[in-house]
Amino acid sequence: MFTIRLVTEQFAPNQTVTLRWAPNWELDRGGVFTDGAWSFDLDEAAFPGGIEFKFVLSPGRWMAGGNLYLPPAALTGVHDFADQADGVGIFPPAQALTTENPLVAQRFFARNLSPDHVYDVIVVGSGMGGGILASRLAAAGADVLVLEAGSYLFPTHIGNLPRRLKVGQFDKHIWSLWPDFKVEAYQNTPGSTYAGGQGFNLGGRSLFWGGLIPRQAEWELAGWPAAVRDYLLTTGFAAAEAAMSSVPPDPDPFQAASRAALQTAMPGFVAEDARVAVQYEGATELTLGAGLFSTADLLLQDRLLDDPGQALPTVNLNFAVWRADVDPADPGRVVGVTGWDLLGRRQRSFKANQVVLAAG
Repeated sequence: MFTIRLVTEQFAPNQTVTLRWAPNWELDRGGVFTDGAWSFDLDEAAFPGGIEFKFVLSPGRWMAGGNLYLPPAALTGVHDFADQADGVGIFPPAQALTTENPLVAQRFFARNLSPDHVYDVIVVGSGMGGGILASRLAAAGADVLVLEAGSYLFPTHIGNLPRRLKVGQFDKHIWSLWPDFKVEAYQNTPGSTYAGGQGFNLGGRSLFWGGLIPRQAEWELAGWPAAVRDYLLTTGFAAAEAAMSSVPPDPDPFQAASRAALQTAMPGFVAEDARVAVQYEGATELTLGAGLFSTADLLLQDRLLDDPGQALPTVNLNFAVWRADVDPADPGRVVGVTGWDLLGRRQRSFKANQVVLAAG
């Protein structure tokens, strides 16, 4: 008997590291996390020619670099391997979403997996578009199902959480944790410097955005349908700002002087404070401001609402939608969706009278 260990704090549970070896590279060998390492106990008799192996971070992130090898003479005792090589983690950055089911999600986002329940509306995606739409539909009494491929990551915008302090550096961003969690599911073409990413999590990219919500001017909406343009310019923008909890700070002499200076320096323009989706102050003096807006806050607040007369949106996390299902008798009518349950690891379908795609 011999033991292979991956010594790690970074990849401890709730993450799972498995072991795979030649020639059956498709098979996972589970281990046990103990004493700060993933341990795999193996029988040397099963490897007369030694063992060629790699660690895999579930559900399928192979360690970078070449295969590891232990010759027959070394198949005894304990063999420790580090989770970094030259200061770089052995597992490459995520190119796919992470699946997990933490306690908060289990308690407040209980999933409904019934294939027979017919919802009024299924909303695919819980980000800025899908999250707000689902919340408003539920508030209006609709039976709503939100399907989100990602997991519960944070309950609020990361600007409302502790931030990474860069000593001696100026950092104007409030989304500094974004590189730690974004998914880069693409390959740049030669010469491209694009560095975008996707947010697979409750709230989507609304957890990581900058909060700036400037109104479009009338001339910018000239090519829009007249009904939409008129709505936005009359009540629409104001309603959207209210939905995003945009509450400006108290008047400030410096801000007033800055606006006046800009107005003088740039005649023909109107200088005003930038509109941002930030609630600086609560609704009353006895309440706290909610800070930067995200749909993770919004949907969590909806789920925590204790009102027997109010419909709550159902939120199924860790479900990746594959396709929209149509009525065989009326192919132009969508009646549900089918996708992959990343927790149950099986295909599932859900039914609805209406389906809205809001997934990025």
